[in-house]
Amino acid sequence: MIKTIKIPNTPPYTGPKTELSDLKKLNFIYGPNGSGKTVLSRFLLNHPDSPQITWENDQALPIKVYNKDFIEKNFDQSGFIKGIFTLGEDNIESKKKIEEKKKDLSSINNDIHCFDKNEQEEKEKLTQMKNNFSEICWEKN
Repeated sequence: MIKTIKIPNTPPYTGPKTELSDLKKLNFIYGPNGSGKTVLSRFLLNHPDSPQITWENDQALPIKVYNKDFIEKNFDQSGFIKGIFTLGEDNIESKKKIEEKKKDLSSINNDIHCFDKNEQEEKEKLTQMKNNFSEICWEKN
């Protein structure tokens, strides 16, 4: 458990170091926009071994942070139905890959359609040329 956090001189924490103490196993950090919640949560998440964090019994434990970064990484709300979202970083990556492959498939299907159309046009031209050739041959006789 974290006993104290000495927040470095990082905006919005300017001036002498700010210190949080009397922390519990589970802590909720709340405040108005711009008050430093995200700065603090990113600091904790990215520097758990920092000397600015004092651990109970000098034993660092895993830090779990639920902030905007966590939400963007683990919740995908880009679905077609509002209120439906995908949980988990792996699921989001898989979903993105599937969407990319669907776009690739759509492009390939479009190319196939164009090739089929061109093939049909060329077959029609060939048929017309054969007919014209046949008519010319009959006229010569």
